[in-house]
Amino acid sequence: MKVHRSLALTIFVAVTVICGISVLISCSLDFPPIVLARGYWYEAGGLQTFEERQNMLSLTWPHNSLKEASRNFLDWRERSAEWWRNNLINPQDPNWEGRHRLHDSLKNGTLWYDEDLERAFLSRLEAHQFPKRCTDNHWIAHRTHDSGLLSCTHIITPVLMMGLMKGDGYTVVPISRPPGKTGLPTFDGCGEDKDKHIGCFFNLTSCRVEEDPYRTEVMNNQTARGYKGATWDSLWHDNTTRPGGMTILRSFMFRYDAQSHNDAWRRPKLRLWNELRKEGGAGVHNRSERAVDKLRDSQIDFALHGMMSAWMMRQTSDRVKKIANKIMSRYQDEMERPLWMPPVLALHVRQTDKKWEDPYFQQHKKYRSVVDYVDQMKSMEEQFNFRWESIFIISDSGSAIQSLAQALNNVTGLPDSMNGQEGKRFLMYDWTYDNALIERLGGHTNIPPEMKHSAQEHFLATLYIIHKIADYAIVQYSSNVGRFLSEIIGGRHRLASPDHVGPNAFSVDVFWVHNR
Repeated sequence: MKVHRSLALTIFVAVTVICGISVLISCSLDFPPIVLARGYWYEAGGLQTFEERQNMLSLTWPHNSLKEASRNFLDWRERSAEWWRNNLINPQDPNWEGRHRLHDSLKNGTLWYDEDLERAFLSRLEAHQFPKRCTDNHWIAHRTHDSGLLSCTHIITPVLMMGLMKGDGYTVVPISRPPGKTGLPTFDGCGEDKDKHIGCFFNLTSCRVEEDPYRTEVMNNQTARGYKGATWDSLWHDNTTRPGGMTILRSFMFRYDAQSHNDAWRRPKLRLWNELRKEGGAGVHNRSERAVDKLRDSQIDFALHGMMSAWMMRQTSDRVKKIANKIMSRYQDEMERPLWMPPVLALHVRQTDKKWEDPYFQQHKKYRSVVDYVDQMKSMEEQFNFRWESIFIISDSGSAIQSLAQALNNVTGLPDSMNGQEGKRFLMYDWTYDNALIERLGGHTNIPPEMKHSAQEHFLATLYIIHKIADYAIVQYSSNVGRFLSEIIGGRHRLASPDHVGPNAFSVDVFWVHNR
């Protein structure tokens, strides 16, 4: 009997010591809280209901509860991506389940593609655009379109894909329009006339016409003769193009050159897509496996545009990326940890640009109120029971940014003056530049040439930020900016949705779709 009592006492002491050590270790390691049954959580301080937990997280995230998880993604460029994939964060974020419901609901019927397909596309693109020897490739020289920066970006995207579809040994090289042929100051500040093209803002190729004597002579001779350039159809059917040569392509109009059902663009595009599918996976959410064989052209277009636009954002200049870092430095703590929290909504509000291309302005003779954007945001939050904690605002109007701050946070001063306050949303914008400049001068084309280049760089910096942090966008598809935002967010999610309501963006232009 004494032996049994002695053994029991020994076991009791051992268990007590082990439990004590476990408690000490748990406290020192700061493990995530334990989820208990019936909606309760246990943390230092005792039990909490789920509602109490939500209130606590809204005030302390990311510094307390998610401290351990935050150590893995201190850089602002990584935070949103980490929010989607880090299992330590998702169960603790009161917005995770609702945002996931919205995402899953809106991606129903949406084309998805995997990382392998994206990698195959980008590796092929970079092999074309950054060849080992530029002189060995045939160059498709594309004259920059006479339009705005993102319009030029959208125009060169199908041209870049033309090079891919033409086959190995082709490189697309942007060139300027002939002197005196352009009336828009899009590329003011880019240098001499020969430098005034889309390559001023995006490093699209390692091949330069001015560094190649033969191609420089070809371009100068054809420009002198007033040559308008070859059509895509003629280039596609020209089998005489040779390595080391150059074809100057006329300004490519996507609407007229690429969207006819039976044109030369569609067949090679489908061939490219099917080749990519052999190297990666693709499908349609909540549809049969055969649905991917019956895609709309617009779905494939969006997938290719999304991958291309996201790639172009990565190809923007180091100077633009430094401006983005400067903007986001305002929204971090002394240890350079981001103060904002996902999910992040990008809000693009058009107020001064291309009024007669804006369907709302055409009908009402005024721009859409910022309240319409806020109402749409709140409607989606109420429907799916979550909250976009952080919002990045992009607009060509300083007064629109102020109006959004008033509507979102009841702020009459700087939009971000109430950041960190209880119950307020975390607002971000480009505070490093004069946001009222375009509004004050009466339009983009009135910006002085010496200021234009800087204005464009700041604009690209906001796009780069949205490319890195935004989870969703509310935009206008009648604007190139709105379509581009949906593309770069679609590139992040690897989802192609051209409709005005989708998992990447919501367009307040109800009757517009992405490719209209």
